[in-house]
Amino acid sequence: MEIIATGIFARVDPQKQSPTEPWIPSEEQYLFLFLKDRDVFCPLCNYNLRNLTVPRCPECGRDVRLAIGLTEPFMRWWIALCCAVVASAGIGALFWMLLARGGWPREGFALFQVAFVYLLASPLLAAPVLIYRRTLLKWPRSAQRLLAIIAIVVSVAAVIIFFAMIR
Repeated sequence: MEIIATGIFARVDPQKQSPTEPWIPSEEQYLFLFLKDRDVFCPLCNYNLRNLTVPRCPECGRDVRLAIGLTEPFMRWWIALCCAVVASAGIGALFWMLLARGGWPREGFALFQVAFVYLLASPLLAAPVLIYRRTLLKWPRSAQRLLAIIAIVVSVAAVIIFFAMIR
């Protein structure tokens, strides 16, 4: 069996190839074949990898490989963010009904008023979290985590402050 190099691909000469030994491309060759006629972007720098000739991004220099991935990325922090914002939105919707019936609460200090306003605004905050899910999931995990933790802390604090003041 003889191997012939053509361009970036090495292939077995069909006349000298044994019929029992099929040609199996390497991982790099699969990558090159995949990128030959597709616009695929580097996950790090967003450089177009079409017609790549080495298994490395020409822009950022990071190694690239062809892999199978999940259709939905890591969702833990987005789910935590949704739980916090949607729970606050449910309480906020209830507060909108109470506000329509009884008016703005007159008693309470400034922190109580801030908590009340946050809970009233939370239905409006929940909409972008749900609508822009795919965009949020593309953020780095550290940014997703930070946003989720902030939403959880603020939501829990607002509920605690509100219910502590109405006793």
